[in-house]
Amino acid sequence: DGDMHDELWSHAVAMVSGRADDDLLVPFYDMINHRNGEYMNTRHSISEGRFYQLVAHRRIEAGEQLYNSYNQCTVCGGRHDEFGTPEMFFHYGFVESLPHRWFVSQVRLKFDLIESDDPGGEPQVKFMVPPSIWGVTFMEDEVRRLEQFGEDYRDDEGLAATISPFELEMIWQYHNAVLTAFRAAIQAAEDEIDESVWLCDCDWYLVRDWDKEGCNLW
Repeated sequence: DGDMHDELWSHAVAMVSGRADDDLLVPFYDMINHRNGEYMNTRHSISEGRFYQLVAHRRIEAGEQLYNSYNQCTVCGGRHDEFGTPEMFFHYGFVESLPHRWFVSQVRLKFDLIESDDPGGEPQVKFMVPPSIWGVTFMEDEVRRLEQFGEDYRDDEGLAATISPFELEMIWQYHNAVLTAFRAAIQAAEDEIDESVWLCDCDWYLVRDWDKEGCNLW
């Protein structure tokens, strides 16, 4: 227990929740930032009460940053399938760099937004499951809503005065991330719309590669 109004206690809680691995706060490990895809270059294993091991899983070049994953690591469990860019922002307070994972349960939407193979090119979309009409409609509605939100509030000085500059910056970073991802996914879905995801059972989100795995049908 602690006093949430105690600045030192609040700082300690934020440090542990933001940097710990579950209930473990490990020296050096807590300095390694999150990033997925080819950037993730470490993996770790844990034996409760015995050891905590962190190793490189590929060659790390001189000057290259060490990266871990907060949702796709070797011991991340269920986070691998249900924890994406929105959850990362909610739990840790930052918008992750590409690649992004977008997961919207109510419309069975799951896709990655990845960097283009061409330097400076537009991000590419990889659907984990086929996008449905319902999923695309949801994204179109969200894009319209967020565009209107931006028009209404981005230059609102009165609103800005009530929010810390850092918090306001993070809000707009996330706003831009959602718009970028959904616009790209809407465009990519034009030739991929398929309602078969609705034939899957309730574990549809566990599919990591539709072309190889498909899903369990009713």
